[in-house]
Amino acid sequence: MSNKLHFYTKYSKEKIKISAKPFASGGEGAIYAIASPRSYSHLVAKIYYPEKRTPEREAKMQYLMQHPPIEFQEGQAPSIGWVQDLVYKDKRFIGILLIKIDGKKLTKLTLFKLPRRADKAWQRFSFKQPDAFKLRLRTCFNLAVVIHQIHESGQYVLVDLKPDNILMQPNGLLAVVDMDSVEVIKDGVAIFSAPVATPEYTPPEHYLGPRGTIEETWDHFSLGVIFYQLLFGLHPFAASCHPPYDNLVSIHDKIEKNLYVHHSEKQSSFKVIPPPHQEFHKVAVEVQHLFQNCFEHGAQEPYLRPSAADWCNTLADLLKLPFKKIPKTNIPPSNLYFSPTVLVDALSLKVPKLPEHHSILNLSAEDLTPVSANFKKETLIKELKVAYKKHLHKHRERLLQTALAGIILIALLYAFPPFFIIS
Repeated sequence: MSNKLHFYTKYSKEKIKISAKPFASGGEGAIYAIASPRSYSHLVAKIYYPEKRTPEREAKMQYLMQHPPIEFQEGQAPSIGWVQDLVYKDKRFIGILLIKIDGKKLTKLTLFKLPRRADKAWQRFSFKQPDAFKLRLRTCFNLAVVIHQIHESGQYVLVDLKPDNILMQPNGLLAVVDMDSVEVIKDGVAIFSAPVATPEYTPPEHYLGPRGTIEETWDHFSLGVIFYQLLFGLHPFAASCHPPYDNLVSIHDKIEKNLYVHHSEKQSSFKVIPPPHQEFHKVAVEVQHLFQNCFEHGAQEPYLRPSAADWCNTLADLLKLPFKKIPKTNIPPSNLYFSPTVLVDALSLKVPKLPEHHSILNLSAEDLTPVSANFKKETLIKELKVAYKKHLHKHRERLLQTALAGIILIALLYAFPPFFIIS
């Protein structure tokens, strides 16, 4: 066989041979089975297209390999397709080795009807089957557990989380793949960005302007979309609208305008809501609330979207699973990073109002001239610094008070245990 199929791994120092043709391909590269050695049969090789083999990607793959979000257990089915080694040809980086994942794309379960070619093993997920909805809830739970484990490390946001990147077996085992495209975060800053995102699973804040560091709340939106599709068979923004939204055809346009089909304040905007959406009103109220928080309340305040942990806890209760609840933090992610918008109310600077009895059409040049010295750049900077210090001091006080209360409670628990025994 041609030497073109022979490569070398960076860390294991192994010579490998890949199959002649890929069994899958995407926008960044193709996936090949490993022909030899046999000890690598549990892995696959992702060979990037030439234009994608950048030094930045090489550095990112090296970081991912050295910092897995989940500890891999021998003999346990993998829940993520993570980087295992880097592949080189003539001392040049060309790809990576990934854990081989069995299963079919979750996309088949996000449709209202199963594909005709779906074998019998998948028929139990058909909405016509009596236990299908329970099985789909369990699938949501399984996926929520995996996403929670990834987020728990505090290092990664998937960004391109979608059904195509989730492989599942009929027995319920699933895994997230294409993990090499995640955003990598360190100390609150993205050190490696995510190269791609899919519009139908992209939250509304993406359309507000240039994005900086992407927070986990981005994934929370994508996860909510996937769960809605799994439970009802269509996208939560799939509906036709009255003017002025009647020209919006694509899903991402409706996401940008917050046209969630069950939005409590926008029902008059919808012209035709497909019948499968009516099943939403039949599910448990707890699940309805999670979706409302994700797509309605979380549209303007992303931290209100339910996290993977929130989904785990709620679904475990509904399914009566022996699952230890995940503690919920009361600190929204947006408070962990400084944002100038939180300081606006603290500023003494006042924006001058337009003179009374004026309209935009009859304003003179004199009306538009700044008259207050408070709008000088130096003054604004000084005010921001003072407000920022007060903002930090306030949050530090809250954290210290919480920690002190916890210490006192623990001390009392050890000193007077009889008072804490519940009869």
